[in-house]
Amino acid sequence: MKHVMFFLSALTMMLTLSAVSLAADEALYARYPALSPDGNSIAFTYMGDIWTVAADGGSAQRLTVHEAEDIRPQFSPDGAWILYSSRRFDNYDVFVIPSRGGQPRQLTFHSAADYGTGWFPGSDSVVFTSRREGWDDIFKVGLAGGTPVKLTGYYYEKEYNGRISSDGSRMIYNNG
Repeated sequence: MKHVMFFLSALTMMLTLSAVSLAADEALYARYPALSPDGNSIAFTYMGDIWTVAADGGSAQRLTVHEAEDIRPQFSPDGAWILYSSRRFDNYDVFVIPSRGGQPRQLTFHSAADYGTGWFPGSDSVVFTSRREGWDDIFKVGLAGGTPVKLTGYYYEKEYNGRISSDGSRMIYNNG
């Protein structure tokens, strides 16, 4: 537990120090740090957009530019993509963007809020939480989009924050 806390503290410190180089003023409220699979980059939310910075510091690169709030970035297992949730259309939907920058792609299109929570090992599908049936369930959608597949469904329970094991055989999530 000490190692995890030290890592999180060090990551927060690096993120804060790196975010300071974003502007002449101190960067406040940088949130949701995510380490790339190779450990060389950190993605984070700052001022409602997704940014990346080298893990050892330096200038940050802004990946999204939109008046809506983009939150909770997560690198794909192959490091090529960043999953995030955006409130571009009055509620949160799941988006991906190439980790080096480029055009965002919307993966979910539902009136319920969808929050990206993880990736499948092949980097071809994402996991997200949504309250589409009145309670939280976990879904899967392909990187190309399409119809989401419901992965949980215990009635009147809340299942959220799903993560898939590195071999794709198991899922861990919060319940209740």
